[in-house]
Amino acid sequence: GTSIDAYLTMLDADGWAAIDSTATTRTLHRVLSTSVRRAADAGPLTRAVLGVVAVLDDDDIPRSLFTDGCAAIDELASATPTDIDEAIAGLERLSLIEVDGTDVHAHHLTQEVAAAAFGRPDLAVALLNAAVSTVDDASLRDVWQPLVPHAIALLERIDESGEPTTTAARLARALSTHLSGRGFYFSAFDHMELATSWLEQLVDTADGELVSARAELSTCCSQIGAHGEALELARQVLELRERIGGPDHLDTLRAVNNLAVRNLELGRYAEALPLAHRAIDGLEATVGADDPNTLTARGNLSIIATQMGDHDTAIEVATSVVDTRVQLLGPAHLDTVRARNNLSVCLSAAGRLTAALEVIEEAMGAMEVALGGDHPETVTVRYNLSICHRQLGDVDNAIRLAERVVHDRERLLGSEHPDTIRARDNLSNCHGRVGNYVSAFFLSKRALFDGVQVLGLHHPDTVAMREWNQHIAKQLKRRRRPQRLLSALSRSAHT
Repeated sequence: GTSIDAYLTMLDADGWAAIDSTATTRTLHRVLSTSVRRAADAGPLTRAVLGVVAVLDDDDIPRSLFTDGCAAIDELASATPTDIDEAIAGLERLSLIEVDGTDVHAHHLTQEVAAAAFGRPDLAVALLNAAVSTVDDASLRDVWQPLVPHAIALLERIDESGEPTTTAARLARALSTHLSGRGFYFSAFDHMELATSWLEQLVDTADGELVSARAELSTCCSQIGAHGEALELARQVLELRERIGGPDHLDTLRAVNNLAVRNLELGRYAEALPLAHRAIDGLEATVGADDPNTLTARGNLSIIATQMGDHDTAIEVATSVVDTRVQLLGPAHLDTVRARNNLSVCLSAAGRLTAALEVIEEAMGAMEVALGGDHPETVTVRYNLSICHRQLGDVDNAIRLAERVVHDRERLLGSEHPDTIRARDNLSNCHGRVGNYVSAFFLSKRALFDGVQVLGLHHPDTVAMREWNQHIAKQLKRRRRPQRLLSALSRSAHT
């Protein structure tokens, strides 16, 4: 009944582990191999439970993963919760696992021996997929939370084995979607890229799951700032969607909208605008004006119109989206909060700063409640709030917010992410407003250099950064002229 950790602690206290750790490990392997064989003899259910435990993370495996998921798995459908509890208790008696309330723990040596004997990554994938596919969206985040380390460990094991499956790819996509929603964009990208690469090995190019994975990968690329790659994937997805479902299929229209957004991100507003209109017209005809897909496309149109200077259209569309979101979802729903943020951007760009500030402050509070203060989307709202304060002349608040945004984006997204570059440029603008031209110039110089490298020489944001940098450079020269004159007069007075 002694656990592996307790046994190793005992040996370490007596000095044996330090004398011959290799011998200790070999002995444990032999003991564990015997226990694993006894577990296998206890029956297929005990063997299956141990096979799953062997391929997950070694700590905090929820018992509910087995008790709640068995009904969805043909192999385990006949097992009752009592049967599962008895199988877990039998493994604990053999010292192969430890049970702590609602969680199961396994030593990595146990996992190593059991995985080699009869590891069941296929069954683990099925249980995890069942756990996250049988709950509503409101509960999904809480269900995922204890499962994330196990899904990551399992997918790494499958990738190392070189034996992926479509169900494993499905799990990787679901994990990526969860991580993206939590704001862990780079990890989300890694798992969506993994899922896509597996599906490319396993299914035809036109397979629906693969096309969906590529669409999701395009979004992941956008989130990590790889906008060129995101655009290319979005083009491929639209081509495939049109070939598979035709120009008016819902999936095709979603792909059209996504391609519009990818062009918007790259500053290609003239290309984005007709795509946005096509998506909206098609979606209104297919699913209706108040469908979430249509509202999302209209929200995107409002930002495109803002960037193109059509402020009346932008504000009208953005206001309509907010009103409909409030009516259908309520004021605190995340999609409503996002719509308010869009509206504030449109109002601010149109010079309606007081109205913009009122809307963005409401969005800021709601976003912090919905996602937390550290989520990249919350940081984006804070960035927009800083710009609004700057434009209103409240530079102290603008600088305070802008400095926090730069710090958060460097930490969350990296120093060369497009959003970080924009944040640094905004901070430069804030310093320039109060005459702190030296800080403004060096912040602007770095933002411009990175903007050229990451966004490209002709991106509208890069152009604006270059114009600001030139303006600040002129201000510095003007400041230095009186200083040089005073220095010359001082030297003249001493001669």
